[in-house]
Amino acid sequence: MIFDKDDSQVTIRVFEIANINDPLKEDELNSLLNNFNLEFPFSSFIQADGNISSHHSMILNDDTDPELIFDSMLRLYNETYPRLMRLKWSD
Repeated sequence: MIFDKDDSQVTIRVFEIANINDPLKEDELNSLLNNFNLEFPFSSFIQADGNISSHHSMILNDDTDPELIFDSMLRLYNETYPRLMRLKWSD
């Protein structure tokens, strides 16, 4: 987690979510990550050498509930991870 200087925003980075390094799947992987980036505008998914990482930015204020942050991250990965695995294990 990286907080800005006045603690009004946090960026959460997640490394090595999955590894999909099959060159025959690279175009499909990039398309899937682009779709994730459109579907989840406060998140960014990238890949380097098949290693998929993400970072997520969130605005914080006095009313921000840490549980809400955790829940939103959990929902995000519950939706994206199975799609990554379908691509990884597809023929």
